[in-house]
Amino acid sequence: MNKKIFFLEAAKSIRSSLKKAQWWALVQDEVKGRLDSLLKNFDNLGIPFKEAYIAAFKYHHIVRMLSNKALKAKTPGVLFGGNLTEETYQCAKEPTKSLLALDDWFDPTEADVQACIAICNHLERLEKQFERVNHQNIFDHLIPEDKNGN
Repeated sequence: MNKKIFFLEAAKSIRSSLKKAQWWALVQDEVKGRLDSLLKNFDNLGIPFKEAYIAAFKYHHIVRMLSNKALKAKTPGVLFGGNLTEETYQCAKEPTKSLLALDDWFDPTEADVQACIAICNHLERLEKQFERVNHQNIFDHLIPEDKNGN
């Protein structure tokens, strides 16, 4: 499978899983529109989005720790409880805002943040599957096929 097809399939799979999520209805329309644009251009934006989101998340977590604002890792979130802790939400608000190019006054909700995190997590899993598929038979190309395709 080539990268272009991989990203087209990844975008379809991510779009489907987002729409099936029980919290998808809580994602704000502005965020849904930006996520749709991201997924339409996923072959160009998918990896940079994931990498930038993770880096910005780590940065905000470190800043919160240094300023003694970080919450204990087990502090449950309002909407998602242990699946999205309050600290995760607080650290992910700014990456969500900046990477989706939302207005300064826009305040991402837990569902908005969860959608972005879900995209990053889903892409991470798909990348690992892609690597396994493309590397599990690395010697196959050395064995020529006979005329019957065997």
